[in-house]
Amino acid sequence: MIDGREVAALLTLSCVGWFALSHRWTNAETIQWSVGLSLLTIMTLLLGVYFQGRREPGHIWTLLFWFRVSCAVYYGFGGIVPFIANDVTDIYLRSVYNYTPLDVLKVNVICLFGITCTMAGGYFKELVSRPSRKRTGPMRRPISLSQGQVAAIFLVAGGAIRYGLQMPLAFGLLDITLPGGILFFGNAYLAGLFFALVIGLRKGGMSLLFAILLFVIDLTVFGLLSFAKLEILRTLMFGFLALIYTRFSVPRVIAAAIVMFAIFSASQPFVHYGRMEALLITGNTGSATLQQRLKITQAYLGGDGVHNAGWNRDLQPFLRLSYVNVGAFVINQYDRGSPGTSLRYALVSMVPRVIWPDKPRIGELGSELYELIRGRDGAAVSAGYFAEVYWNFGPWGMVLIFLPVGVLFSFISNYSLNVIRSDSWHRFPAVLVGVQMGIRTDGHFAGDVTGAAAIFFILAIIFSLPSNSPQKSSGSARLLPRRPDLLRRGAD
Repeated sequence: MIDGREVAALLTLSCVGWFALSHRWTNAETIQWSVGLSLLTIMTLLLGVYFQGRREPGHIWTLLFWFRVSCAVYYGFGGIVPFIANDVTDIYLRSVYNYTPLDVLKVNVICLFGITCTMAGGYFKELVSRPSRKRTGPMRRPISLSQGQVAAIFLVAGGAIRYGLQMPLAFGLLDITLPGGILFFGNAYLAGLFFALVIGLRKGGMSLLFAILLFVIDLTVFGLLSFAKLEILRTLMFGFLALIYTRFSVPRVIAAAIVMFAIFSASQPFVHYGRMEALLITGNTGSATLQQRLKITQAYLGGDGVHNAGWNRDLQPFLRLSYVNVGAFVINQYDRGSPGTSLRYALVSMVPRVIWPDKPRIGELGSELYELIRGRDGAAVSAGYFAEVYWNFGPWGMVLIFLPVGVLFSFISNYSLNVIRSDSWHRFPAVLVGVQMGIRTDGHFAGDVTGAAAIFFILAIIFSLPSNSPQKSSGSARLLPRRPDLLRRGAD
């Protein structure tokens, strides 16, 4: 999954970055270093995505595939945002922390170094235990259900959690603390949505209309009304995967990516307005009730919100793809002798809440960081876990932490690929946790690495049901039916 040349390229870029930090440059030269390193980081990671997908389409369900994509977006393109932002966006970014061009370069280099350590750890693991694509024995019998039945199971079971627990919790209709593992089952709904879209795109007619309706409902309820960038991106991502899986071609990938970015961009003024209004009404961007969210939406669509959000309309949509401001703050905190303590929950987060009901709430780390930066509560922010680990333990701590993390990520990715190859669809919820971990490089280490890893292993154990008897694979039982190497064909 990881090519040695990719690791060598990242290591070279990291060395160049540390060299740039060790010299004094003018502001213009510092910006040139930052932009150059960011562009090369994007190129290296996306080439890894391309060759990984070209080798086998099943890689789109692996952690390392989405880890590369996420890092390219947040720490490649995100590192350029401060230099291409308009005046309003620049003021907003600096309102969190007034960074300098040198601060931006430092954030970019440190995040690149974390990416390099992670990929190097994964590469080392693969060198030690190189997986083979050939099966050495009989395959376990997959559970024989049609793709429609698989979609129905995930939609019903995942939907019950997503709309019965996740939505009431997010919108203030429930005031309880649930184990994170239970909430992760709600992601199975997105897998069902993916399969429903695949079936609809193939069959057309009412099947397609039904799948599109489910997609729009989820995008509206969990994307827009949650005022959360992540929920919008997550739903859009599964729609994107369905489009490119049904019939791969380079033009279709480009067109789907453009549509996905256009929807995301169009939603950001409303999302930002909603968060700011929720902050004014409740004192916290995430505490608005369903009724308050509907009133905020009505005000925005009715014109009052647009008028009040005049400041927000000029904010560029890629504002929320950059973590340079918060990253610069925490990195400078460490360099000035004030290391962070956010990783104190790294091991605690691995204990299931059913065993420890009074376990500290890991989600409060973002609120604590916001209060440290702004001197008041009301929102939650993240520096991304590369800058966070540097804040806690410095550069050597990053080496000691992210090399093992790379081993972990490689293991989870190989597990996911084996699930896809063996059609073990009942283990798919664990695969979705891996995808979530790959996307959430902008999160907190305790919640999005160690805590999520614990959930992954719990789900992997629960769903590793013994098969009745070994037999050869049956095409009718496949979750993702075998098809020609579409990515290879499309690339050629």
